[in-house]
Amino acid sequence: MFFITYAKNFFVPPSEFGIGSATPIRSFENALQAATGNRNTVVFVNNGHTGGDIERVIGTLSDTVRGAGKAAMTVQQDVDLLTTCASSLRGASTCFGAISFHSSPSEGEDAGWNYTIRADGALGQRIYVNEKDNDIQIYVLPFQSAVNHAIASLNGTNLPTAIDEYPFTDKTQEEREERIRTLYMGALIDIMAVAIYIGVCGVTYVFSKKVLLALANVCSCP
Repeated sequence: MFFITYAKNFFVPPSEFGIGSATPIRSFENALQAATGNRNTVVFVNNGHTGGDIERVIGTLSDTVRGAGKAAMTVQQDVDLLTTCASSLRGASTCFGAISFHSSPSEGEDAGWNYTIRADGALGQRIYVNEKDNDIQIYVLPFQSAVNHAIASLNGTNLPTAIDEYPFTDKTQEEREERIRTLYMGALIDIMAVAIYIGVCGVTYVFSKKVLLALANVCSCP
């Protein structure tokens, strides 16, 4: 019964929802150093685009990764990530992240820069809006900022070095807790009602028996 009562606290990742405050996006080098879980590899997918702007951007980013003491790898196709960044059952791998370049203004079919950043499925399960070390603040935003700076530098453009990020969630903390209670009560009704019945029926039986015995003793008194 104790387990059933507090089960919702066991299976819901602790988080703090709401609206945070604006803070500067950390540098790519700093993010690489802050990575945990033995995530020491950054993978670049060139999709066969070599000798052009995509290769130059990959080269710039690779130098940054190696300068931070991490490994930079370049593969040809997205499918190569299945082996290069093989993940566990919970979606964790040894890769800091990966980026797949689909096109640039002179390469590919989109006539512009088109890329996809990939991260582990295990990331992003918890969020604290008042903290600065959420997964997206380490593994995604610094990576994307570094990519955009590398792209802009191709034609001599200098993007602002200090760019703020503003964390927020789609629900307040109160709305999140109410949603958890609603889902949990639904699970109690649909799934765990039998377990609750088993948990209380023994107590109910013994308690009622004690009451009857007490009444019998009272009635038998002269």
